[in-house]
Amino acid sequence: SGFYLDPDDEDLWKRYLVYPQGQNGTAMINASCLQRFADSPEKCLMGVISAGYCNTDLFLWQSRYDVNQEWDCWPNAQCYRDFGDNITYWINRTILNRPRNAAFVDSCSRHCPSGIAHSDVTGRNVMQYFADWYNGVAGVPFLEGQFKHTYPCKGCCT
Repeated sequence: SGFYLDPDDEDLWKRYLVYPQGQNGTAMINASCLQRFADSPEKCLMGVISAGYCNTDLFLWQSRYDVNQEWDCWPNAQCYRDFGDNITYWINRTILNRPRNAAFVDSCSRHCPSGIAHSDVTGRNVMQYFADWYNGVAGVPFLEGQFKHTYPCKGCCT
């Protein structure tokens, strides 16, 4: 769940999911990705890598300031802002390089626990964008969301 980058400091935890001595979850991973990363199949669990092997259309909803991914930033707000720029870069590079994909990136700390995120530009919410994408109404690929807010953003998910 989520568009995770590939931090090396979590390789041990990721390996548990794919190695025979752990959960051996390789059956759920794209075979081409496993072949490409034969020496480190845990890489295929990361969204930044697995997105390149997805053959279906994607609509991604992701937080720029996902505190679950960047727990080591606390309490450094600049660290979160840098992470937000980095994850947005990778979403553009790996998700939006496909003609039918789209993304909504909010500035909440994690999955908008207090409400639904709205676009800075249009005021429309993520569910409206998803419906347009799903029904083929929206031009694709597109990236919409909240990009002018710095961390922490108290009013982003109301």
